[in-house]
Amino acid sequence: MERADHASAIINGDSTSPTLVVIGGRDKRNQLVTECLLFDSITTGQYSCRKIPLPESVTDRYSHSLTAVTMSPHCVWLVIVGGYEELEWKNVGGGKEVPMHIPITDTNRLMMIIELVYSEPGEWIVESVLDGNDLTSKNYQENMTTGQYSCRKIPLPESVTGRYHHSLTAVTMSPHCVWLVIVGGCEELEWKDVGGGKEQAMATFIDDTNRLIMIIELVHSEAGEWIVQSVLEGNDLTSKNYQEKYQSYSKTRSWWMDQLMEYPTEREMKLQRYIQSLHEDLQVAHENKVSLQEALVESNKQVKGYDSNDIMSCVLENMGQEQKKLIEEKQTITEDYEKLKVKVTDLTELLGEKEEQYLKEKQIIIDDNQNLKTDISEKDKAVAKLTSQVEEQSQNEKQIIADLRAKVSDNELYATKLMKEKSQLQERVTSLEEQSIKETSSIGLQFNYLIPSMDKLDCLSDVQVAERKLFLIQGDKPQLMNWEKYGLRIGVQKESLLSSETVEAAVVALVGGEFQFPPNTVLVSAVYAVSLSKPLLKRLILEIQHCVDLTGRPGLSRHLKFAIAPVSTPSLPYQFSIVEGGEFSSNSWYGSIQRKEFCLVCILGLIMVTMASIGSQNGHEGGGDGGGGGQSQQQQGAAIQQQPAVGGRGALTPISQPGTGQSAAVQQEGGQPATVQQEGGQPAMVQQEGGGQIVIEGNEGDRGQEAQQDPSQEGTAIATLCTESSSNYANNLVVTSVLKKMKYAGMIYYEEKGVEDLVTFTAAKDLNALVEYIKREHSQAEIGPHVPFSFQYLRDSIELKLDHTPQKYPFTGWTIQSHFEPCKLYRSDIDNFGEANDPIPPSCLISVYASSPGAVPSLHYSVPLDGVADPVSLFIHRSLKTAPSATNPTTPSSSNVVHESTSVSSTGGASPSATVDVSKVKKVIDDTLVSHYDTLTSLTKSSLLNLANKLYTAGLISEGVKEICTMEEFLGEFRASLRVKRKLPKVEEHCQKFLSSFIAVRGSYADAAEALGEDWIEAIRNELGLDFNIYIDA
Repeated sequence: MERADHASAIINGDSTSPTLVVIGGRDKRNQLVTECLLFDSITTGQYSCRKIPLPESVTDRYSHSLTAVTMSPHCVWLVIVGGYEELEWKNVGGGKEVPMHIPITDTNRLMMIIELVYSEPGEWIVESVLDGNDLTSKNYQENMTTGQYSCRKIPLPESVTGRYHHSLTAVTMSPHCVWLVIVGGCEELEWKDVGGGKEQAMATFIDDTNRLIMIIELVHSEAGEWIVQSVLEGNDLTSKNYQEKYQSYSKTRSWWMDQLMEYPTEREMKLQRYIQSLHEDLQVAHENKVSLQEALVESNKQVKGYDSNDIMSCVLENMGQEQKKLIEEKQTITEDYEKLKVKVTDLTELLGEKEEQYLKEKQIIIDDNQNLKTDISEKDKAVAKLTSQVEEQSQNEKQIIADLRAKVSDNELYATKLMKEKSQLQERVTSLEEQSIKETSSIGLQFNYLIPSMDKLDCLSDVQVAERKLFLIQGDKPQLMNWEKYGLRIGVQKESLLSSETVEAAVVALVGGEFQFPPNTVLVSAVYAVSLSKPLLKRLILEIQHCVDLTGRPGLSRHLKFAIAPVSTPSLPYQFSIVEGGEFSSNSWYGSIQRKEFCLVCILGLIMVTMASIGSQNGHEGGGDGGGGGQSQQQQGAAIQQQPAVGGRGALTPISQPGTGQSAAVQQEGGQPATVQQEGGQPAMVQQEGGGQIVIEGNEGDRGQEAQQDPSQEGTAIATLCTESSSNYANNLVVTSVLKKMKYAGMIYYEEKGVEDLVTFTAAKDLNALVEYIKREHSQAEIGPHVPFSFQYLRDSIELKLDHTPQKYPFTGWTIQSHFEPCKLYRSDIDNFGEANDPIPPSCLISVYASSPGAVPSLHYSVPLDGVADPVSLFIHRSLKTAPSATNPTTPSSSNVVHESTSVSSTGGASPSATVDVSKVKKVIDDTLVSHYDTLTSLTKSSLLNLANKLYTAGLISEGVKEICTMEEFLGEFRASLRVKRKLPKVEEHCQKFLSSFIAVRGSYADAAEALGEDWIEAIRNELGLDFNIYIDA
């Protein structure tokens, strides 16, 4: 490890700890050290060292410079400039020889760049090395900028500047703060006689620990210049202030990076449009009210000069008629409203009738006022002669006017009542929609108007239904029917109906059934059946959830297709075929398609495609995010459906790669072998019927640097690999990345079985419809949060490792035992969930119970999940079951104070034997949460939707709160649920789910949850002397 004249730099990614890179240098014998070392976790004081391979053209140098440039959160460029490559002794006369340093003059080595990327296993690896020729290429020039610069000196103490042959690196701590880290170097050069007439330059190394590592903190001032904020020496780096400052910068660093990338969500834009529509409706209502008030004022002005007798007779007659009409109408409305409770079929007609009646009454008032104006103009002369009589009747006129005003007031109240009744009736319709079709049919003929649209779906057979839903489409305005709970959104375009029309839409979400899909495809969504009671004038927009992760891979969307099957079929199974059209976005888990005629619809992923279809798409696509449509889609769908001709039935069966023992789902049945190129370059064999060899250049994985820089050109990169003739090229097959990018959901739920808890782990595709179906099937069980995962490449199963992996928390006295070994779930069983032979999802059963009297009170046991792409650990969280106390059986119960048996532990807190006032625990939790209110509400809004999904899955918020989607609503719902918890384990579980939901979002949300959890534990221990058993390791 001894070396000098080397260069070093610190790299710091988005989610990685600071890493020190050391390249080149000389050892104590002046020999070149041709290696590159990486030191991980240097800020913790306990680091590991490993070598990374680099060519000698990079490492074979000393006294050079090294700078780290962060290009992205997972990519860093190391820029190496200059240095010496050799040390020679030269005779300078007088019998003396002095060392001469030979500088690097080769332009190809003078400046070089190493590109490091952070890989999925969690290590920095070398992606590429650029020499002088590469730096003049067009690709490099497009990624760099040049400009004018100025130079100025900044004052620093000599303890910093009085050195040479040292290393310097810059670390960005915030947008306005940079740390310059200076390491090592020499402080003096002396000539020493080494014998034989030679003198050698001897460097005095800096060995003062106070100067060996120093940090200069630069801040960007308001004047627009970088100034020195502080200089930290070696002693300062071990101080508590330095550690706190570093932790503070580390926590805020991810926050300000998130702040730079905040975009309005699609939901926020739709909400703004809906608010604008409400403002327009409110303006129309206000204008109608103003017109009525103006008519009343005009009537009051005209009536003062009117003949008293005629006025009284005319007005009283009109008032009597109007009052009689109003009484009759009020009676009619009351009767109609009572009838509505037992006859829902008249609901739509009644609403339209009342609205029309309200408009007629308004028109009658306007006509009456116009008639009064006409009569008054004809009798102006007569009114002038009877002025004295009018004065005598002034009291009567005042009464008349008061009656008129009361009439208008009654009209306004009546209109308000109509609107209230309309709102109540609409709420009634909504509640009826929530009822199942079975409940609807049991009521009888009163629900006949809802039956036709759902009747069309009664012919479905041999299917597993997740849920049914009825929607009402009313009027000519655009509507969005949101059923995201089961993975579906339905958009209605403007003017799809007339303004007075109403249509019912019946939707059924299916988990599975007797379905037959095209060859070489896999189902990546639930199956939906949609039916309308009446055709629309425009197409409906169906948005269906899928489970393929398109993030950062827009080119993969071309391999997702919509498929349909007729609802009515003479024989099973239902035959699905790929249809033209549809769009898929790389930043959404939903695909959309417009449909006018309805049937069974779903989304399929293409497992294998032909080279010809890829070339056709590259020729037609314009490079957008969408999945493409038109001719290229139709050609590709046809090519896939014709695939059986290539390999018999076209079925894919597992194969083994040489030397790996692992399977790849890319083998066809029967016949001659063909070569399949998988990720990593390992070949596999595919069997084909009928002779002839097929070359399948598979998977959209590692295809060189150019394909990685532009994911949208993946198909082009594959095509360039083919060296066959044009006819063979068109028949070649490509294995897509659909299977690799499919997301699954793992779920844990608990059921009490006597003295033990039965823990069940199950998995399904990460689709809302499947997750809700599983929750409903286990509605009586305690369900934990679900964990998303993807299968590790070429793995056909996942396994729960119950091997007592080193645990962070003790599990003394507890037994955790699986019901079968190995505890595995196979991918084929998970994918087949929903079929006729697999009506329930696969699962692993684990028994958990306290097996000895000295068992720890709370179990938090980590179970690693093997076979997944990213490391995932599940946690079994259980508490000891406490028996009822026999010492005071007459103690009255209380809804606010709950006492539990606890004892004082060695940590100073309490565990099960003393008295615990749960209401005090809840008060400390609530007070601590309030102190964190500003921090939580200031978190980035771009991750709120993700947090809402986590909280909703954990059962912490209602669907209404999820729709509002604000941090204030989340905190309010958590506090409301906390108030009604009566047992300490339930309080702990409630807080654990809340923190785990934040931690699952990651980033600043995980940091905020960790800080809140630590404060909860500390506050409860300090104020109540209790151990609060929650897990907060983010």
